[in-house]
Amino acid sequence: MKTSTDTALIIIQEHAAHPINEKFIRKYEKQFEELRIVKKAGSPAIREGIPVSEWSTEASLTDAVNRVVEDVSKDHILILYSDEEIVQEEISPVRDKWQTATLIRTSDERHMGRSIRVIPVNRDSGTAVFNGTVFPDCCSYISDHGYIENNKDLIIRKKKPIIAKERLQKLMDNDLARTTMDWYMVGVYYSEKQQYHKAEKALRLALTANAELLPMYRMSAINLLANAHAELGQTNAALSAIDQSLELSENQFAPYLIRHKIMWMQKKWQEAADALNGYLSAHHEDSDAAYDFTLEPAEAHFLLAELSLKLNSREDAFNNLEEFYKLSDGQVSQEVKDKLFVYAVELEYPERARFYFESFYLDSIRADMPKKLKIRVLGAVSLFEEKGWNQMACEFYESLFERDPGCKEIMRRWIITLMRSDQLSRAQKTLQLKMASAF
Repeated sequence: MKTSTDTALIIIQEHAAHPINEKFIRKYEKQFEELRIVKKAGSPAIREGIPVSEWSTEASLTDAVNRVVEDVSKDHILILYSDEEIVQEEISPVRDKWQTATLIRTSDERHMGRSIRVIPVNRDSGTAVFNGTVFPDCCSYISDHGYIENNKDLIIRKKKPIIAKERLQKLMDNDLARTTMDWYMVGVYYSEKQQYHKAEKALRLALTANAELLPMYRMSAINLLANAHAELGQTNAALSAIDQSLELSENQFAPYLIRHKIMWMQKKWQEAADALNGYLSAHHEDSDAAYDFTLEPAEAHFLLAELSLKLNSREDAFNNLEEFYKLSDGQVSQEVKDKLFVYAVELEYPERARFYFESFYLDSIRADMPKKLKIRVLGAVSLFEEKGWNQMACEFYESLFERDPGCKEIMRRWIITLMRSDQLSRAQKTLQLKMASAF
């Protein structure tokens, strides 16, 4: 493992529920020459030799972090919270005057966002790296010094939500004057509470404040504003905001999902499908937004299958259901299984129909199976006959008979299908077997 020589790691304990233990420290001691800790007062002690700064509920976490930054000897700092882990084993060298908009993913992979975590330290500026009334915010520092975003991602996995609800609540309870980022966070808070009028007001203040939001936060603010407009029935304003956001970057998810929701409500099925396809294209890349929400690709394909049916395209519905099935590792409802099989037959894909029949129905046949299930399976085989795929039907009836040799209906259908496929000798032998079993 390569050790980072130009960056100091600062580990922050924000909540008592996530203490900094020895195992955690040892992991990152191997990656960083310089490591410092900001821990909550009253939490377990850290062994000697590691610089520690404490903060309390009554004091400012921002001030505690700034005190640590003043003592750092490296040219860059990397901020890591105690409920997070760095995915990469090696940290790439950071260029002078570059900062990294780190990709943050939750452990369940359902949410992602970005946060500035690798920051140059300018000791001659005389200004603190972080401000913010509740949480350490370096946006003004980055803007004032003209630092450039590094296009190499550092990936961090987080146990808690991207923006902790405790932090949002603390911000709402704080009476201090709010910064641009504070208003942004207030907008996030009200959006999550589904109080859209209040969210709209806060987000407008964030977007029109003197200190302009950095692009990744601006995108998120516009997206949340678009969602508030959509929820309040202000469709034109929502669509206008979506266009503004996509002008900043197409590599994000919320604009496509919000547009899909609007178009679905308006029953504009093609536009709704286009929005979902746009989302799936964007999903191949990581989001550029600071706060984004995702839809599992499997679920997106399921919705596209429904839209395809509304657009009278069985072919597209089948293709999207197949993607849904694959991405779900085959763990789908019986209704979806039935549709996959029926569409494969209707669209005349015999080998796909064979695959789905064998996967979904063949092994369910047994002597004690419920009557309804037996009717469903036999009905599935009859679809092969209707398409003239008699050889396949014969094979399936034979397999079903082996599993339930006492079923006269299976044998009757098998004999008829053998005769239709010009297999008279096999039909005679099967009939003899049937007669013999009757005595």
